[in-house]
Amino acid sequence: MLKKLLSSVLYLILINLKAFSIEDSKNSISNVLDLPSWTTAISAHNDGLSDVAVSILTKINARSDLSNQDETRVRSLLVENLVRAGKLQEAIDAVKGDELRFWRGIALAGLGKVNEALPLLEEYLSNPESALHASSVLSITAAYESLGMNDRALEIIKNSLEKNNNSGTSLQIIKFKLATLYLLEGFYIDSIKTIESINSNKKRVLDLKNLITSKALFKLDKFKESELSLRDVEIEPNKRTAQLHLAIELLRIEINYNLNNVENVLSVINSAIETAPKDCDTSPLFDKLLLLTKKFSEQIDSNLQDWIKSDNKDLSRKSLYYFIKKNQSKQQLKSISSLKMLSTGDDEISLKSKILHSKILINQGDKQEAIELLSSIKNSADKETTKAEINFLLAEAHKDNKDLRSATESYLNITDPKNSNAAAFNAALVDLMDPEKSDHIVNPQILTKVKDNKLKGNLMLERGLLLASEQNTIAKKAINEFIELYPQHDRIAEAYLAVTSLLLLESPVSYESVKSSLKKANDHSVKPIDKERVGYLSFWLEENSDNSDAANNLADEFISKWPNSSYAPEIRMRQAEIFYANKDFSKALLNFEKLYTNYPNSILVSRARYYAAHAARLTLTDEGLSRAFNLFQKVAENDEQLSEKARIEQAKIRLNKNLKDEAIIILDSIIESESSAKIKTLALMLKGKALYEQGATSADKITESIKVFDQILSINKLRVTDRNEAVFRKAKSYEFIAQNTKSLELYYQILTAPRPPLSQNEQPEMNWHFKAGFECIRILTKRGTSQDLRAAIIISDQLSEMKGPRSAEAMVISERLKLENFIWDE
Repeated sequence: MLKKLLSSVLYLILINLKAFSIEDSKNSISNVLDLPSWTTAISAHNDGLSDVAVSILTKINARSDLSNQDETRVRSLLVENLVRAGKLQEAIDAVKGDELRFWRGIALAGLGKVNEALPLLEEYLSNPESALHASSVLSITAAYESLGMNDRALEIIKNSLEKNNNSGTSLQIIKFKLATLYLLEGFYIDSIKTIESINSNKKRVLDLKNLITSKALFKLDKFKESELSLRDVEIEPNKRTAQLHLAIELLRIEINYNLNNVENVLSVINSAIETAPKDCDTSPLFDKLLLLTKKFSEQIDSNLQDWIKSDNKDLSRKSLYYFIKKNQSKQQLKSISSLKMLSTGDDEISLKSKILHSKILINQGDKQEAIELLSSIKNSADKETTKAEINFLLAEAHKDNKDLRSATESYLNITDPKNSNAAAFNAALVDLMDPEKSDHIVNPQILTKVKDNKLKGNLMLERGLLLASEQNTIAKKAINEFIELYPQHDRIAEAYLAVTSLLLLESPVSYESVKSSLKKANDHSVKPIDKERVGYLSFWLEENSDNSDAANNLADEFISKWPNSSYAPEIRMRQAEIFYANKDFSKALLNFEKLYTNYPNSILVSRARYYAAHAARLTLTDEGLSRAFNLFQKVAENDEQLSEKARIEQAKIRLNKNLKDEAIIILDSIIESESSAKIKTLALMLKGKALYEQGATSADKITESIKVFDQILSINKLRVTDRNEAVFRKAKSYEFIAQNTKSLELYYQILTAPRPPLSQNEQPEMNWHFKAGFECIRILTKRGTSQDLRAAIIISDQLSEMKGPRSAEAMVISERLKLENFIWDE
């Protein structure tokens, strides 16, 4: 804003530097002097009303009855006023031949065509005595500024001051320009020294000096001194230009904010809005107002509502727009209705309202409606920044709609110099992420539009990272290409970290390569996030190497350095799991507890609490069991996915403490719920077991347990393991009530049941099969008849031939029975 103000002030001084009053020549014999419109044009020119002068002179210039001398006179004044009015290309088009070199040079410089302007202005640039020297210097430096070549602009200004021995207005203007450039380039002390070298008692000059000094002091973080300097800018609000008002008030707001005078900021903004000149764009002030919403929400709403009622139409419409913008999330339907009302005009607020309307639609997921609205206004904007905003929104909406081609086109439609490079980068990024491209190579035509070499490096790295996320085999090669081409890029550490991650995922892992890559990442790490990730990968390197002690030390070190890292819960979880795997259940419990205590919002909390409960139970103490039960209760209450498993574990704890009735109550709640078949089967199994273990006190419990096992066997698509266990436990129940024949029949049923085909990598069920076989052998041997003994031997032989976990034991039993009972194979 200060740059705009200074450019405006300097330009006003510039165009008046050579604006001598034009008087009619009494000796002229030209007819043009007799035209009333000529006299009006001269008056408008002398009064600084260049637009009016241009309108009149254009009509005079179109006359066909002018002499050559009159044509030249009219054209000269027309070109000068076109330049003053900012119609630079029209001024150049109006010139004939090689005439009016100065004004052509000024116009070309204003269009940023420095190479064409320099030859035309060279004689004035090199001659400080020329009345047009200051004008030429300022025009050329402004042109260099527009091209971002501030170093060349500074060179021109400094050369001028070295040659200039004059004093007065032209020298002051050049010094003001130098101070401005110093300010823009960050040479704040040099800017203040230059301002101090300007000697003048004129109030306008003093005010401008104080304003620039205040801005420089602000940039030096000397907020109190800056405030004092700004107070010396004594221009009443009603005497300010629009740009001057904004520059002063925005600086005042920033000073107060940095002095922590937050309440004063609100009053400054309110006053600035209410006292703004008629043609002032107060949008930046309203934007500042909304930044105070968190602290002064109700006061801001009250002020906006008061202004909405104002007779000042511009203030009223802007206030309504910003009221909607502030409160849109609370009342979206009402906001849209009000925005539609504001959109009916043809002013800037109308356009802003349509843009805000489209943002709300995008947030609501109405992408297509937003696209239609934005498409209808994209040619209505005059400001390049507004056009850029519309196209950015269009691109985002198209991207969310999976229309990547249209998103790319919208980005490429952004021509605003401040945004075009970022837009081209986004276009390339969208093209890179096209899922139909397996190699994700950016279209070369789009890539050429990205001028910034750093952004090109970003694109190359993003491609490598995208390939890595897809586990593409060329990912590591792509990232290494970035490292080779951009060794000084500020994301080089990130690249080495990505390569390290990929190396850790390889099988087998080359730990030497991982260590080498991680060292390079560490050596290039400057950003805290990179150093943090080095620590994270260092932990996983040791964890993958099965170096438990080193991994645990690095885990503690990482969490100590970066306790708020998003990686911290993951590392704490893995550290606890390492202790758990090594059967150090006390330390495992401690670290699981640290996770859910210190990171209560982590997605790992329930899992940590669940395994903390297991660790507590495995301490094999009454206190541990009680603690485990309470932890499982917490999991059951707070995690839907783990709640069933947690309640099963609670039931097991009660069974282990011989509190079978309490266990059965828990199990019944699971059985009666909408639990999965797997969990329901497990609950029924535990209940059946608890019941037959209570059979010593009540035969009814045995009968009830048999019914429970039958309930399991009625479940569709029951796993072989579950079916065999249910039959086995049902057989055991019959055995408890001395129905050994029924029990034998059920055990034998397990041995003879048809086995379904095994799926790939599935192992046959052996556990209950062998248990049932040995129970058959036990019952048959106990009965002891010759037939029973022969049956026991047959079953033993069958088990020994199965090559299962207890086959050798079955063979020993078979041999023993044969020897003891003199039974030999025939």
